[in-house]
Amino acid sequence: MMKKSVNSEPALAPRRRWLPALTALAIGIVALATACSGGDEPGAPDPEASTVTLRLNIAAVDPAGDEGSRAEFEPEASVREMMRTLRIIIVHADPADKSRKVVEFNQFWDLAGEAGADDQTKIAASATKEINVYAGDQGEEFDMKDIYVIANEHAHYSGYTHSAAGQDDGSDLLLAGIDLSNAKYCSGTHLDDAALAALEQLTFSMDKGKDMLGLVPMAEHHQVKVRRPKVDALGHMVDKEQAVSLFLTRVLVKVTVNVVNNSSGPLELTGYRLTNMAPAGYLFPYRTEYSPAKAECQTETTIAPREITAYAIPAGQQLYQFERTFKVLPATATPAEREDPYAFEALPAGKSRTLPAVYLPESQAEAGFGINLSLFGEFRDVPKVLEGLDKLPRNTHLIIDVTVQDNLGMTINAVILPYIGVNLEPGFGI
Repeated sequence: MMKKSVNSEPALAPRRRWLPALTALAIGIVALATACSGGDEPGAPDPEASTVTLRLNIAAVDPAGDEGSRAEFEPEASVREMMRTLRIIIVHADPADKSRKVVEFNQFWDLAGEAGADDQTKIAASATKEINVYAGDQGEEFDMKDIYVIANEHAHYSGYTHSAAGQDDGSDLLLAGIDLSNAKYCSGTHLDDAALAALEQLTFSMDKGKDMLGLVPMAEHHQVKVRRPKVDALGHMVDKEQAVSLFLTRVLVKVTVNVVNNSSGPLELTGYRLTNMAPAGYLFPYRTEYSPAKAECQTETTIAPREITAYAIPAGQQLYQFERTFKVLPATATPAEREDPYAFEALPAGKSRTLPAVYLPESQAEAGFGINLSLFGEFRDVPKVLEGLDKLPRNTHLIIDVTVQDNLGMTINAVILPYIGVNLEPGFGI
């Protein structure tokens, strides 16, 4: 947030009537951590506090096309999977009482709106924010920050923007029920152990009757040491400006099903089911371990690929069977009927089809996962088990290849790909 009076509107980048497609857009805004004011806007900083300018270089992890992790049928995926909104919440030990935590900063940015980007325009694969933060009292070497970064928190099931299908009351929001605003986490708000645990274990539930068609939410929780400035032997102030690299991971697992018709006749693809899926997930990664370790990213100029090696999902869930159905289009279908992404003509012999991707919460199942394909309006009696898979971590892409034979027998091959860290160039703002 730019420097401003307490109740002023945040300064926005000049709006453009047209914005060419960009692979990345870095938007740097100086934001001051402060006490609460109305809405989502902090007020003026404490002039007595020891502060430094902390530069946050935030990178979304983007699928690498050469790894086959983005379905070719879905050109809008690169838009959906980029940062169009961003929120940063900073929590640290209360300077007045180190035994408790306090919210130091909470700000929301509409990156796409500030850039004048429409819903089909690629926007940010990374963003840079400069924030004045507390750096500790005399005698302290650093102040430890918990930094919560959230992108695309206003993601709708029905699309990118508010519409007839995307209600303003929040009923169509994927993260409905999760309040991250200053009304809940205002600068100066004290968090006891229970409140801090509640923040770190925020959960969301999928609406089983809807698809996640809009933006893909991303979130991460990082711990960062902000060093207290010192005067060196030459009398120069050191560490008045500091920088840290932080990555975002997608909250969901992307699932793509490819079907190959190896039979001698056309196939009517009428749906599929995925067994043992979790109906709810954590917003922030919980009890999650990364390889390489998360903390090692903070000094990286290019975020290295990271694999999730351990994680937790909300306890007490009844795993369920996700179902997706499709309509069969006649050869005489109208152009309007053909616009339905879930309606297809019969798949000719010898051809293949990539079905529309879905996004689901990360899951774990000791019994593994299975797929049941519907052909000609009927499901198989027994789901085919995805061999060797009992975990589906967030930020991954499950690709299931199904080959159908003459007797409607099926051969299944499944692979789960990690999303690969995007290479950040100077133009990304790093």
